[in-house]
Amino acid sequence: TRKFGSAIEKRMTITSGGDVLINRAARANGYDSGFKTLSVASNLDEKASILELIGTRSEGGNQNGMIQFYTDRVTLTQTADITGLTGTGTNGYLAGELSFSTKTTTGSLTVRLRITNTAQTLVLKAPDTIGSNYIQFQNSAGTNQGYMGFGASNSNDFIISQESSNVPIIFLNGGLERMKITSTGSIFMLGLRGDTSSNADVRFSTASGELYYQTSS
Repeated sequence: TRKFGSAIEKRMTITSGGDVLINRAARANGYDSGFKTLSVASNLDEKASILELIGTRSEGGNQNGMIQFYTDRVTLTQTADITGLTGTGTNGYLAGELSFSTKTTTGSLTVRLRITNTAQTLVLKAPDTIGSNYIQFQNSAGTNQGYMGFGASNSNDFIISQESSNVPIIFLNGGLERMKITSTGSIFMLGLRGDTSSNADVRFSTASGELYYQTSS
């Protein structure tokens, strides 16, 4: 173990196991010694720790800071990264964006999610294959509950899917339910009354295989 610090208080420790601890005597995580840790801690009340990545890149979407993830199981391979980017245009180096990249088993590292410098655009990127370009929603157990995204290859179909049985898809506006699509395919369009399905302002459902609509009185 190597210790660096002032004559009064130790500031940094490099353990014999390869951990680097700043302002800590031991690492906080519970992983075994084979997992290497860089730990930065604040030892002052009501203060936070900061990891600074500072670059000098010009505008044009250049990298200013990166966190890169690799596997070295067989061949050293980058598997993911989080990158801070400069903006584009005049003085774009003063703007910033974030990108998140991953790779498939045989593919190359590809940007999957980008947050632009205006914070008005969230870009999700994936191959144009069914089920690959979407936002997936799961419950606390990790079970898929639904997704939003595009359908088959080279298709412009945008899909909103509810993957739980016997559960409707509900659309709200102004905090009130305005439309409901049930698991059986019935559509209820609710107006100012905000009534439940049986008293909907406009109701589309099936009866003996025929489509009809019903307006409430």
